[in-house]
Amino acid sequence: MKYALLKEIITELQTRIAGARISKIHQPEAEVLVLRLWNGTANLRLLVSVKSGQQRIHLSQREWLNPHQPPRFCQLLRSRLSRIDRVQLVNDDRVVRIDCHGPKGPCFLMVEMIGTIGNMILVDQHDIIIDGLKRDRGVDSGRLLLAGKAYSYPDKPKGPIDPAQGSVPLPENFTCWSDYLDQQGNDPAVVPTPQGIQLRLRQTIVRQQKKLNKRYHKISAELERQQQAQEDRIRGDLLLANLHLVKKGMEQLSVANIFSDRAETLDILLDTRLSPQQNAQSYFKKYKKAARGVDHSRRRHAETKAELQWLDELLYQLDDHPEPADLEAIYAELDDAGLLKGPDEHHKKRTRQASAPQELVSPSGIKVLRGRNNQQNDQLSGRQLKTGDLWFHANGCPGAHVVLKASTVAVPVTAEDISYAASIAAGYSKAQNDAKVEVMMATAESVSRPKGARPGLVTVKKYQTLIAAPLRP
Repeated sequence: MKYALLKEIITELQTRIAGARISKIHQPEAEVLVLRLWNGTANLRLLVSVKSGQQRIHLSQREWLNPHQPPRFCQLLRSRLSRIDRVQLVNDDRVVRIDCHGPKGPCFLMVEMIGTIGNMILVDQHDIIIDGLKRDRGVDSGRLLLAGKAYSYPDKPKGPIDPAQGSVPLPENFTCWSDYLDQQGNDPAVVPTPQGIQLRLRQTIVRQQKKLNKRYHKISAELERQQQAQEDRIRGDLLLANLHLVKKGMEQLSVANIFSDRAETLDILLDTRLSPQQNAQSYFKKYKKAARGVDHSRRRHAETKAELQWLDELLYQLDDHPEPADLEAIYAELDDAGLLKGPDEHHKKRTRQASAPQELVSPSGIKVLRGRNNQQNDQLSGRQLKTGDLWFHANGCPGAHVVLKASTVAVPVTAEDISYAASIAAGYSKAQNDAKVEVMMATAESVSRPKGARPGLVTVKKYQTLIAAPLRP
């Protein structure tokens, strides 16, 4: 960020966040901080990044996915900062000093955006370092940035900081610098936003669907050819039964098909180099080879179909306004399946909040649980589905698993309760925009998860079909 532009944004920030209370501090990336502020009239997010090539400080409207456990520097700032008093540029350089106040008195957050190596250092009112984002023993930089040592400014660059004179004009169609910089930084590569993660996951799913659809059609065609091999066995049997009709040099024999219910003639091609018995054995050999492959093809056919069903479920969940915790669950599934390539921009332990199924209440006061993602669907259809409960799912399309917890109450389940749970299953499915949706209803005993199946996939042995109007409370 150029010095002239940094001056403009700091002037703007001073008017908007001076005196603001710090409600929460997050560190979504190793060199990125997000401070949640309340300035008396609005909730604000202050983004501070010292990443190489992405150094910036401004207010932002975006959200980030945060580690389950806050990093060391983030924990320190949470314990020391409660209010921002002032924001200013210092040392005639790209160094921002955020004057703060906290439980232990005044302190300063020094944000250095110098060169390619930025840093953030927390110092007390006597300019003694409390701790830094990056600790430096001064071997290369000549600055000792360790707790308990006096803070010193980084060396200034040679020559003028910024040859531009005067103020930098704000681009058209923007009311403030923060909005402009926020839009300019709206790149998934800058920080892992939910939108950036969602786009990457969707591209991964669609790419895998195309690959599996090609495989599925190829296996289907192969299976059809293998199943047609039954005719080779019939030709071999017919040839043995009609050996007396075969004459030397014949290339084809037409005989009545005694294995067919209809009166029909079957043509049998012959290899003139082989005897009639050898021709029959050739047909039997082709039949046995195809029969051995049928089981393998059927297994691969079923596995590919289940994989496509799993991807359809993930794509539906991804497009149905997922929360950050749901994105984490989808990311973990695709990562465990080995489908995510490249750097891990969304760590497995990253989450905003504990993920739990949505709890609703039926007309009779019975608890209704709805899974938001495959992990929760597994939880509902496995551990939480007890004898007496009823399980619901939209028939033939991706959707949430819904459980009516009838086992937990003494009152009888009414038709209104069942209709309500079915409507929830219809509403949280891919068919949510239809006027009426077919919904499966099954008892706990009829629902099971196949061994080794993908998350969210179950087998339903017996179910009733209901017609429900979609409902999303």
